[in-house]
Amino acid sequence: MSLPAKVMRDGQLEKRSSGLLQLWKKKRCVLTEDGLRLHSCRGSKAKELHFERMVTVDCVEYKRGLVYFTVVMATGKEIDFRCPQDGTAWNAEIALALHRGGRGALSLPVLLGVDQAERRWVEDSRSIGMILWRTA
Repeated sequence: MSLPAKVMRDGQLEKRSSGLLQLWKKKRCVLTEDGLRLHSCRGSKAKELHFERMVTVDCVEYKRGLVYFTVVMATGKEIDFRCPQDGTAWNAEIALALHRGGRGALSLPVLLGVDQAERRWVEDSRSIGMILWRTA
């Protein structure tokens, strides 16, 4: 019997649906040492995005008080998320957890942007602390 993974963050994200209308749906998300667990608001079974199947956190954009980012899976599937821009951004915490888990060679560089005019590449693990500070 394995121990449950340590919870690093718990809160709400919005995930863009893959359907024709691509609507934003609220999800309760739990970030653990193993990955990101997505719970629908209806309480159905959670979907798990394991770090071993993630490649990177990409396409970070800040618009109208929201952070938009994409989680890219090993299969090439891209999953879009957004969250409020208050506090430490989810994208930075997911990228940091992915990197800490030893699966981060592909998770860096992470593209960050405060707006379209100000973008930069974060290229080493020492800069991850700057990501967390910068988005706070």
